Amino acid sequence: MFATVHVPTEGPVHRTVDRETVVEGRQGTPTVEPSGVWSPRWAAAIGAVPAHLLATSAGTTGCPSQ
Repeated sequence: MFATVHVPTEGPVHRTVDRETVVEGRQGTPTVEPSGVWSPRWAAAIGAVPAHLLATSAGTTGCPSQ
């Protein structure tokens, strides 16, 4: 028995958003709060970057092994 079931869908599975829409949604969000600490939204975004890079690289460094 499988834990997931494939459900066919019509059209794209992920909603596509153009860059302008993303930029408009991020306007007015400072990276640092008035108290001097990172904004939770930006801290989460920065924390996710290494995971995305690792997933994209499939765990390889891109450097030839010696």
